[in-house]
Amino acid sequence: MRRVILAGLLCASCNQILGLDQGSLGRTDGNSGGDGSDDGSAEACPQKTGCACTFKSNECASLVCQFGGDDSTGTCADPSNVAYVVANGSDNATCDQAAPCATLSAALATTKQLISIDGAIGSITDAVSINRSATIYGVHGGTLTASGSDDVLTLDSGASTVAAFDLDISGGAANGVSLTNGTLSLMRATVSNNAGVGISQTGGTLHLSRSTVASNHNGIHVDGGTFDITNNFIVLNGNGSDSLYGGMWIDDASAGSRFEFNTVVDNQIPGGAGFRSAGLLVTPVGLSSPNNILVHNAIGTDTLLANANYVSQGGSNAPLCSVGSDEGPLMFVGGGDYHITTGSVAIDHATPTPDLNTDADGNERPVGSAADQGAQEVQSD
Repeated sequence: MRRVILAGLLCASCNQILGLDQGSLGRTDGNSGGDGSDDGSAEACPQKTGCACTFKSNECASLVCQFGGDDSTGTCADPSNVAYVVANGSDNATCDQAAPCATLSAALATTKQLISIDGAIGSITDAVSINRSATIYGVHGGTLTASGSDDVLTLDSGASTVAAFDLDISGGAANGVSLTNGTLSLMRATVSNNAGVGISQTGGTLHLSRSTVASNHNGIHVDGGTFDITNNFIVLNGNGSDSLYGGMWIDDASAGSRFEFNTVVDNQIPGGAGFRSAGLLVTPVGLSSPNNILVHNAIGTDTLLANANYVSQGGSNAPLCSVGSDEGPLMFVGGGDYHITTGSVAIDHATPTPDLNTDADGNERPVGSAADQGAQEVQSD
């Protein structure tokens, strides 16, 4: 019998948690459901620097709750260490909470390692090339977009280590994310509706987890570097007229790269595109991509073609993946929600992966006799 996980933990104490540095992982949304959304409700934890928090922005005076990686409790950051960005701000030298900036570029010009992008008023329009290390937190649906022909977010410095949490990167006229050098970690991010590639990697190191890449002209393209892409929903990318690929194209990658426990559904490429795939296309030799859901991706409008969901040009394989044209056996929630439900054929059919013990929603994995395929683990029978 699968256990039921109760969401909505309360911040029960204000004991200071020690040993968490300001570069550690963090979460800044409000009360979160399974999709990581913020319902805006308040919690009882006093808003003090260093107070224990449960990843809800309104528990912290700084609107930044940091945690050490166990995804259960964290500490509130000191507001003096955070650069703030809001749509109605005005760029200045410090981007303090009382005088926030209007652009991410201005926040990066400060020496502060923590940056809060608040979406309560609107999106931040600012094509940014990051050349230093920073940790960026999206608050209240914080969204970064760009106008013109620039990519929304570019990382091209080998000295840069950038992490972004709960951030929407969307609506760009070119690529959403461009990574050529450095290290970029995206967690609980949404990369959507970009006119180029959702995420383009030609070098550096990419960590993408518990995120959604959706409705981009092309989904994800890796042509160099190292990546770890796990527990993500990659859906509704591409089109039937001029997209080069739909969900994910691994063109080239360094040893040690991983693509595992992802849900890749309803992506599309044009008909007559040759032996390419609308779901997952793998070019390198020997790159295995286990435990994914690769279903109902289309070439033109045809989901029945043998190469619609998965193609390996280098002899790689996708062991223990759900691959097929029919969404029905997967038992998705539906209505654009690609979580599987009780009765799905993906349940208990994944191979063990000891270091992936949570799913896209932060819930326990595995539950039951084995892990479930795809981004999310069903928590009850």
